[in-house]
Amino acid sequence: LGAKGLELLRSRAAHAPSAGEVATPTALVSEEDVEARARAQPPAWVEVKTVGAYEVEEVSPDSIQAWPEAEGRRGDADKTTAPASSGVVGAIPAGARVGDVLMEVEGEDLPAMSLRRLSNGMAINLVRSTAEPDAVALRLSAPGGRAADDAERPGALLLATATMLQGGSVGAYSREQVEMFCICHLIELNMEVTEECVRWDVHCPVGEGSAGLAAALQVMHALLTDFRWDSCTLDHTRSLFAAQHDARCKSLELAATHALMNAVWGGDERFLEPSPELLARLELADLEAVLARHLATPNLELTIVGDFDPTVVDELVLRYMGTLPPPGDSSSCPRTSLGSETPAGAAVGVPIPPRICPAPDRSLALQRMSLADSEPRAVAYIWGACATRFGTGAPADARLPKPVPGSALCGHPLRVAVALELLTEVINSRLFSVLRDMLGLVYESCVRFADLELLPSNGLVVTISAAPGKVDAAHDAALGVLRDLHSGRQPPTSYDLNKARRAVLANYASPPPR
Repeated sequence: LGAKGLELLRSRAAHAPSAGEVATPTALVSEEDVEARARAQPPAWVEVKTVGAYEVEEVSPDSIQAWPEAEGRRGDADKTTAPASSGVVGAIPAGARVGDVLMEVEGEDLPAMSLRRLSNGMAINLVRSTAEPDAVALRLSAPGGRAADDAERPGALLLATATMLQGGSVGAYSREQVEMFCICHLIELNMEVTEECVRWDVHCPVGEGSAGLAAALQVMHALLTDFRWDSCTLDHTRSLFAAQHDARCKSLELAATHALMNAVWGGDERFLEPSPELLARLELADLEAVLARHLATPNLELTIVGDFDPTVVDELVLRYMGTLPPPGDSSSCPRTSLGSETPAGAAVGVPIPPRICPAPDRSLALQRMSLADSEPRAVAYIWGACATRFGTGAPADARLPKPVPGSALCGHPLRVAVALELLTEVINSRLFSVLRDMLGLVYESCVRFADLELLPSNGLVVTISAAPGKVDAAHDAALGVLRDLHSGRQPPTSYDLNKARRAVLANYASPPPR
């Protein structure tokens, strides 16, 4: 939806209702309903063998017994190091459970990632981190996104997600009651539709005396099983999109971005912001069907990262996610249509067939447009193809240099992702140095790499803000910077790389303990 779109969707009410006006529910999911679902289909963890190309080790009863509790400790107190004879790489959490798949990178002191799967087909990833004490972040993701929209009904998934976010009524509870439930438990919920997936991001507190994690999982469970669709919310959401469409036509940046994306995606309406005419053709049945297809349990992956108790998380996930009913027929799930997935259901490295990813319209390689604005100014955008985030699908991925066998980077799943982050810092530094310091052409310039993982294409966008009389020269100078880096005429120096390393590491530095 984008930041501005989400802000627009949240502007329905001038202020949140107070506790005195709305009866706040104690729970959104009744114990009777959960127990009934559990009796109909008992939730359980299923065996997972491997996870794509990652180096993993499945936890079994024998291997747990082989890890003596007194064996050498490293890091924090909840980790033990497996004996060298066990064949396990890195640190293994004490109290590892049967069915766990633990991913570790040799030589790196990182927390183990527990990759599991529920009996209803849902993938679960758990990472315990104390970077933010007494807090947990959850991401529920489903591959497919706008690329999986029906070509005859573009924008259906976008409108469906916006309608759910705008509506919020579940079961017997109104939107206001659900809002008060989230406010009382300090739950933040955000929904987003990208080109390749649907994402729900939730943040909540945990710790002694807090029921935030249980409440957050209840919100997800209720939205997935008992959301109430109504025509009034749909009409209101359509009107918000219409207002956003009008604003886009009048905004210099938004209009230019829309023209750029129209060229990048070859005019395919699935990847563009939908017009009011397109949305008017969509009915509630269309929205309910497309969202049900995406949010089926075999297509879902839940990642939980934070300062949680693993035993409590296991119980809550089984209770609220394990009791989600699986679909009768999962053949229409986008994950199934993506190709052969890994046994653990990892989305990484599962490309969408190229037929649903349109080629750029080369006839629109250079576009100019003029809009009335409050002051004389200009923007320029440059788009270019680049590798996907994990180097698993784009044509540009075939041109990636091969790592030296036996090196630390060989086979590392984050090799390309980290390279793109470093490139972002290097290019931004070059753009600032050349366009602003040396030539004095721009107010601001920056580059951003898209983080597409599943689509067989990815891209970078350079944004330039300058005076109208200087924007053409700034555009040409920015192209020169990119071409010099690409051709090797002015490759990154050791100073550039070290500076980029420091900037990237600073982004991931843990805050000091409170």
